[in-house]
Amino acid sequence: MNQYTQKYQTRVNELIKKNFPELENFKIKVYEFNLGKYYSGMALYLPFFKIILLGRKIRKYNNKAVKGILAHELCHFEQFSKFNWFKLLIYFFKYDVLRQQSFMIKVEKETDLLTIKKGYGKELLASIIERKKYSKNNKKAKLIRTRYFSENEIKSYMKKLK
Repeated sequence: MNQYTQKYQTRVNELIKKNFPELENFKIKVYEFNLGKYYSGMALYLPFFKIILLGRKIRKYNNKAVKGILAHELCHFEQFSKFNWFKLLIYFFKYDVLRQQSFMIKVEKETDLLTIKKGYGKELLASIIERKKYSKNNKKAKLIRTRYFSENEIKSYMKKLK
């Protein structure tokens, strides 16, 4: 485990204790991985292990942005924990196999909303700003960003939920 992975793991454990008590028994592990230039993190929810993969590029991100990414990924785990195996299989098929854009947008925006409801709106906003700063401004980067709330949407939901 390198210094970054260790830092991320400590942060995940702290977030779980503070705002995700339903995930305490999951033993979520954090690993760094080359996720390419467009992705910052992803959650892998498998029967015997739960993993958060983080792109090496987030080493450049500020602490607030990293916290926003980790909170977002933990929100995915919270959502997955409520699925039965059939629903989890359908989710995996639509999101990871078919890569249905409309389904991916729905999932990511629901997860962003949950992240804001959990009190991590400012951190989520910081992660969006960092992602924009460090990803190329090409069609693929823009397409991926449309799956998530924009800066204005995050600010709007933060205001509504106060």
